[in-house]
Amino acid sequence: MLLGMAHKYTSKEDRRWSGVSEANINCPYKESLVVGLRIMWVGGAGAQPRDTVQEWSSHAVTHGVFGSDGEKYARDVQDIIQFGTSGNIAGFISEAIQGVGGIIELAPGYLPAVYSTIKKAGGLCIADEVQAGFARTGSHFWGFENYGVVPDIVIMAKIVVVLTCRNYFNTFGGNPVCTALGLAVLKVIEKEKLQENALTYLKERLTALKDKYDLIGDVRGRGLMLGVEFVTDQKLKTPAKLETLHIMDQMKG
Repeated sequence: MLLGMAHKYTSKEDRRWSGVSEANINCPYKESLVVGLRIMWVGGAGAQPRDTVQEWSSHAVTHGVFGSDGEKYARDVQDIIQFGTSGNIAGFISEAIQGVGGIIELAPGYLPAVYSTIKKAGGLCIADEVQAGFARTGSHFWGFENYGVVPDIVIMAKIVVVLTCRNYFNTFGGNPVCTALGLAVLKVIEKEKLQENALTYLKERLTALKDKYDLIGDVRGRGLMLGVEFVTDQKLKTPAKLETLHIMDQMKG
């Protein structure tokens, strides 16, 4: 829906399809279908499909190509617009902290620079706050506020419906108990000042464990949206796959 909104608002119809198209498939939580399944999609005469989502470089501390240099990542976006598109972009979608993809924080200065670039190109800036929003990062209610930017569209998942109409829908099929619980949670967050409490304590304790155990290669995130990366080599940052699976199994118990 948000892709359609961006196309309509900006009148950028070039390379656009609606419905279940590659662009919709290529906006997942982690990586595009092309990257994830190693499938090369082609359009007419072997060209790229008209409805296309471009990905930028990963910001991962352990594997990111530019480390923590936000300006270089921002230039990567500019290069993609200049050399990978006709310049008619509809919008830019980003989480404040990438969630299921690994709790990846955006490099300092990156988001303001990219928002400026997107605006100059006539596109909309879209913030995905399904995971980073609702006080989870501690310092702010919305994740994008940590970077001093204001998006054109904020994605809040199905809860956004109540802001626009009286109809109600969610994953639970309209369960009134879940509705009451959701409202109660928001009230508790405000009344007990949970946002102010969700700041540095947990991250500091996890960082202390990182200093103690070589298995922990990185601790990242904000507030209660945190990630711990396990590695077998501190220099090479080789993923500790077996150890991670073991820890996951232990946590299930």
